[in-house]
Amino acid sequence: MNEPLTPSQRILLWQAIEDYSGLWECPWELRAIKPSADEESLKAEAAQIIAGLISEGLVELYYCQEPYGEMTKIPESKAFDLLSADEVWSQPVKDAISVRFTATEEGSALYERQL
Repeated sequence: MNEPLTPSQRILLWQAIEDYSGLWECPWELRAIKPSADEESLKAEAAQIIAGLISEGLVELYYCQEPYGEMTKIPESKAFDLLSADEVWSQPVKDAISVRFTATEEGSALYERQL
């Protein structure tokens, strides 16, 4: 990625650097800079941003047995389809399988370079 990160990309990439974050948390994070946006538009924007970060090799998706189970990497070929599934954007219940994301080394390095 040669262009500077947008504020929305920066927020979600930082979220990925902090930990294995749940996709359902993305709209919450975006609301900090878009307080009047509706939930559906925040989910759509989050899906678009996460897809772009995956394409750039900056984040990866993982399955997690909630609440803190083992992480299983999701192949990139399946990751894009999951982003359009409504259930990945809802907070999971105990023992459910959720989708989380985390930054790659490249994602962390890019974030550091753009500080």
